[in-house]
Amino acid sequence: MKSSVQLGIVALAILLVSSVFAISLALPATAAASAPVAPTATKTFTLYGDTTDGWGTSSTTIANPGPSLTVTEGDTVTIHLFSNDSGTHSWFIDFNNNNAPDSGEPISLTFSSATTAVDFPFTVPTGHIGTATYRCGPHPTTMTGSITIQAAPLPPTFTLYGNAQSGWGLTSTSINSPGPTLNLTQGQTATIDLYAADGVDHTFYIDWDRNGRFDSGTETQVNFNSSTTPVRYTFTASSAGNFTYYCSIHPTAMKGIVHVASSGATP
Repeated sequence: MKSSVQLGIVALAILLVSSVFAISLALPATAAASAPVAPTATKTFTLYGDTTDGWGTSSTTIANPGPSLTVTEGDTVTIHLFSNDSGTHSWFIDFNNNNAPDSGEPISLTFSSATTAVDFPFTVPTGHIGTATYRCGPHPTTMTGSITIQAAPLPPTFTLYGNAQSGWGLTSTSINSPGPTLNLTQGQTATIDLYAADGVDHTFYIDWDRNGRFDSGTETQVNFNSSTTPVRYTFTASSAGNFTYYCSIHPTAMKGIVHVASSGATP
């Protein structure tokens, strides 16, 4: 039989575990929001290579240097590669301009068909913003072209002020109903700093399933009530289209549109 001391220790342990579990349930879903990320695009190019003439987007437009390509950090790129002269070629980005593929530089498999493409998929690496030269591995001086890598756009940050009677605004003096439209791109992560311009309790949520009400199983609701200290909410726009954001306490006056453009488009 356990002593009263042992029973007391067991009871205390159960109480501590229950308290931690209750606190974890009470924490808002946004307390550990992931770091914002920029949207990426999927891009496809077609290149025909020739040992003496260079590169072209078709068999009749081959030149050295070849066509200029533009991509963005993080883009998913696929290049359809043809050998116009049926010679053996490869394609790579020569970041250090030493005429040879090195570790960390995207390089394709060899290709030698004028009619059947070899597809080379790769993700544009970070840390190489600017214009570099792409080359053929076996023919690095006669088969060249330029590729410009743009910096990935910064994730958007919005500030919203809520008022139970007037709606939403980007500032405390520009509140209207409906509130301002928030423009995003599919896959983009955004951050919203939420203020209560009138100092009363509000919520913020996006009606992703478009049924006009908050659904706790599929949507996140953020509570805020300060006119001076914001509550920060971070979310990812996974679906394209127009969606309504609301305060669930004052849904008639406090609503606005989140416009999510298709992946790769400019909001």
